Amino acid sequence: MNRFAPDFAEVKAGLKIYDRGEYEVKVTGVDGFAYVRDKDKVTVVGVKYKLEMVGKLGNDGTIFDDTDAGESVVPMKLYIHSKKGWGFTKQTLMALFGYTDEQEDDFNEAIEGYDFGVEPTDDEPDEEGAFEVEIGGSWKEPVGGRLHVTLKKGIWEERPTQEFVAIRPAS
Repeated sequence: MNRFAPDFAEVKAGLKIYDRGEYEVKVTGVDGFAYVRDKDKVTVVGVKYKLEMVGKLGNDGTIFDDTDAGESVVPMKLYIHSKKGWGFTKQTLMALFGYTDEQEDDFNEAIEGYDFGVEPTDDEPDEEGAFEVEIGGSWKEPVGGRLHVTLKKGIWEERPTQEFVAIRPAS
């Protein structure tokens, strides 16, 4: 077997956290998740869209800086375990499917009969509280598409995080 000897000086630890700005990203994949939250034992369920940077947008909506093109962006998580989260998830789904907020009725009509289910395939969670899940095929339709997002840096537990301020369909 070959010996592996990585040069860790050539890579960054974790994913880049982007400064506040407007960006175009590409959707590269989607996975479902389900886990039992420690603090209140609620089962949290949703999907996580994997994103790749296309570039920073100028005032005219075109890409003016593609220095980070191809870099992974912090995944975008959508939660469906409670009705409270459905509105936020729907707003993002509308953008993922190419609809603006003003086109909600058209979106509702277009997705009639779609499968947005997320189903745990295990009866019990693993030792870390997570379930294996299967996701409905409709979650996968936006993969390969693009979004315009407003990103900014945030702080969570004294560490920098990426925050999604706004999400819109790429024109």
